[in-house]
Amino acid sequence: EDRHMYTHPLPWLLAVLALAAVVLWRRARPAGPRLVVSLVVALSIGILAVARTIGPAFYYRLRWVWIPPAVAFVVVGWAAWLLVERRWPQRGVRRLTTAAVVALAALAAVNAVTAVTTQTTAEADGDVVARLLPPLLDDLAGRHGTVVIADAFGTGAWYSRGIVLELERRGMDVEVPPVEIEPYSPHRVYRGGPLAGVYVVTRDGYIPHLEDDPNMRLVAQWSSVTQGELEKAARDAEELDAERSAGLIDNETYFNESPGGELYDNDRATYYAVAIFEVLDPDLSVPEP
Repeated sequence: EDRHMYTHPLPWLLAVLALAAVVLWRRARPAGPRLVVSLVVALSIGILAVARTIGPAFYYRLRWVWIPPAVAFVVVGWAAWLLVERRWPQRGVRRLTTAAVVALAALAAVNAVTAVTTQTTAEADGDVVARLLPPLLDDLAGRHGTVVIADAFGTGAWYSRGIVLELERRGMDVEVPPVEIEPYSPHRVYRGGPLAGVYVVTRDGYIPHLEDDPNMRLVAQWSSVTQGELEKAARDAEELDAERSAGLIDNETYFNESPGGELYDNDRATYYAVAIFEVLDPDLSVPEP
C-alpha cells in the first residue's frame, strides 16, 4: 500500500506549482493558461471521484495521480524556462537546452538498462509452477479422463492458471469448474464426463486449513520459508493482538506492524507457499446445456 494512505505530508510543492501557474498565465498566452486550467480540472475531478468511493480506495483507483504530477512538472519547467530566457536571453537558453538533452539521455539509458535487467515476480512464479508440476504429473500417471484444476482464490490465481496451461501443452484434457468461466473462457469449463482427478491450488496461511480437511489429499507443495519462520510470525501476531486488545496500540499501528510481511522476502515469487490438493470426493455442479 502507498505510505500516504496513513501519512499526510504538507503539500508544499503546490506553492511552487502555483507560482509557476502565475508565470504561465501572464507570459505564455494562450497555451499556458489552457494547460493550467486543464491541470486544475484534472486535479479537482480526480479528488472528487476518489472522495466518492464507497469502500476501500484500492491503489488502481489512484492511477490517475500519475498524470497530474507529470503535467505539473511541465508547468513548472515551462515557467522556469521563461524566467531564465528573460534573464539570460542567449546563454541561458543554450545551457538549458544542453541540460535537458543530457537529462533525457541519462533517463533513457537508465530506463532501458533497468527494463532489460530487472527480474520480475512473474519469472519467479514460473519457477514455482515448474516445481509443482512434476509431482502433479506423477499423480496423474495412468489416469484417464478430464483433469479439473480449481483455485481457492478468484484473484491472484497465477499458479493454477500456469498449471492449466502447462497441462494443455502436454496434450491433457484439462478444464476448470464452472465458477471460473470468466478468467478461463467457456471452452475450458468442465461440463461433465469421466474425471482423471480434481485438484485445488491454494497458498500461504490457507494451506493448513486444507491439510485439516479429510476430503483433501496433499499432492505437491512449495515454500520459501522454514517452519521456524512460520512459528515466529505466529508468535508475533499473537503478541500484536494482545497489545491491541490491551489498548497499547491503535488500529493504524496494528495494521502497519502486522507480522508476516517478512515471510515474502525469501523469494521473488508472489506468495511464500503454494500447495496442490486432490479433492477425494469432488462434487462439481455442471451447468445446464
